[in-house]
Amino acid sequence: MLPVTSRFVKPFLLIALLAADFTLSVPFAAAQQSSVTVDTVHVISRAAPLIGSESRALEVIDAQAIRALPASSIADVLRTALGVDLMPLSPAINDVAIRGSSNEQVLVLVDGVRVRDAQTGHFNLNLAVPLDQVERIEVLRGSASSLYGSDALGGVINIVTRSRGRRTAASLSRGSFSTWDGSLSIRHPLGPVTTDFAAGYVDSDGHRTGTDLTLKSGRLSTSVLLGADPLVTDVAFSARDFGAAGFYGNYPAFEETRTTTATTRWRLRHGSTGSVDPVFFFRQNSDDFVLNRDNPALYQNHHKTNQVGGDVIGRTALASGSVAAGLHASREALTSSSLGDRSEWSAGASAEFAAGSVSGASVTAGLRGDRLSSGDFALSPSIAGAWNTESWLRFRASAGKAFRAPTWTERYYRDPSNIGNPDLTYESAWTFDGGVDLDLGEVSSSLTGWVRSAHDLIDWARPADDSSIPYETRNVENATFRGIEARVGLNDVAGFSVGVKGDWLNVTTSAVDGFVSKNALRPLTQNLSLSIDRRLRSFSGGFHLTQQRRTGESPYLLGDARLSFHARDFTLHVDGRNLGDELYRDITMNPAAGRSITIGLDWVRDIH
Repeated sequence: MLPVTSRFVKPFLLIALLAADFTLSVPFAAAQQSSVTVDTVHVISRAAPLIGSESRALEVIDAQAIRALPASSIADVLRTALGVDLMPLSPAINDVAIRGSSNEQVLVLVDGVRVRDAQTGHFNLNLAVPLDQVERIEVLRGSASSLYGSDALGGVINIVTRSRGRRTAASLSRGSFSTWDGSLSIRHPLGPVTTDFAAGYVDSDGHRTGTDLTLKSGRLSTSVLLGADPLVTDVAFSARDFGAAGFYGNYPAFEETRTTTATTRWRLRHGSTGSVDPVFFFRQNSDDFVLNRDNPALYQNHHKTNQVGGDVIGRTALASGSVAAGLHASREALTSSSLGDRSEWSAGASAEFAAGSVSGASVTAGLRGDRLSSGDFALSPSIAGAWNTESWLRFRASAGKAFRAPTWTERYYRDPSNIGNPDLTYESAWTFDGGVDLDLGEVSSSLTGWVRSAHDLIDWARPADDSSIPYETRNVENATFRGIEARVGLNDVAGFSVGVKGDWLNVTTSAVDGFVSKNALRPLTQNLSLSIDRRLRSFSGGFHLTQQRRTGESPYLLGDARLSFHARDFTLHVDGRNLGDELYRDITMNPAAGRSITIGLDWVRDIH
């Protein structure tokens, strides 16, 4: 077992414990107050976003909060969100989980459009969205299949890109592990047409031998005002070449992925209370993997996945509330040296009703049905409600069923020890949560308790009485997850903003009798964080301390910080990550990155 507490961070552990003790005596609160107008947050409801946001566990990280973090990527930002487990293999590839889920059980959206990878959940964060283009990140904790269909079991992450203003920005940084990171973005409105271009480049030797990487990305968004709303088209591309030593066994592997996405979306308004939103999307992801980069001919895999689909969502206001209904369809095709050539489709229909007011009681109910090409039919109901007893006090509760269809790898992968199962059915879970929110001005608070009961979980399993039989993917496991999430935010403590977050998780599992599972669940069972931020006229600084514990492991403590100097349009910042050089293991059980220091210069010119 690696040592878990370095001398550098012991004093900060005491601070964290004192802060945690303090929060037990006051209402739990949000760590930060978002400047986002909640009725623009559509990840949580299509019928009535403002009402829907009252009843669910939602966190919004806006652009101002993102700039204050020691973060250079979307993945870096997500690791600070409540209930989120960011499991990086390297900066090139990150697994993300919510509330103890697997990485396949989290749905990732960009501007409301799904970017899920059908081959494997390892590629769900293969995004070509530079951080400077992000307006906010919405994290919905809990089931959302009644809105989004497959994969929205643990939660949904929606990356919302910049949509207004004139902006030019450039950044360049140099950091530990011989890392260079640069980006350029230009947003230019000209009459009814606006173009938004961004490009990024990262090159690094990696934090350990065999984890070097080169990342390239580019994105072009064009909006043309047609009537009251713009027709928006986005095209993006990312190339990731990275050492994968130890990612998939004790081999000096190397991997190259290429991801291309294209989306078109529009809103057609009907009168003052109705609209129809058509959305079309395309995604291609290719993955070239070699087991031994010094001898590529030893073993190689080549995969290419194409996805095309669309949604049509209609909304209207009724005398008793608001309703939204939609049709959804997608087709996915795979060309693979090891998984074969495959194709599948899915089609679904959804409806949602919302009624009430944000100043009193409200309710939201949804239902979606999805037909899969396997012949399976998944029905996903949900209901949520909120009651604002006072202007500063809200109670909320929700329940919903979600599902996840198996990936290509789970169905068709084959080697001497592991065999995929093409007859797998989807896994499903009911999630129930309830909470209370308080807003007392300088102090705001949130406390949530939740339970997820999952059935037919997909795992690699074999008969317990015969070890000579290869592992095969089966719907073999059930699990019950129980958790508590709490936040407290103090907006002005002697000029400082102070936030404390905590989430605790308990998991009980049971496999089908007669089978033994290969993959033991290894979620975060404890995740506590303390944030202290201060902004002066020309200087700003923030310190973030996190203690985490995984199932069956000792806790580890991470300290990150950013110090910035601002002069007109320029910002010089120094970032420190894992300042105590804590030794702990990543999701592959290899040593995670130690202490790193980055110095960067940003130039931004905004014209609103």
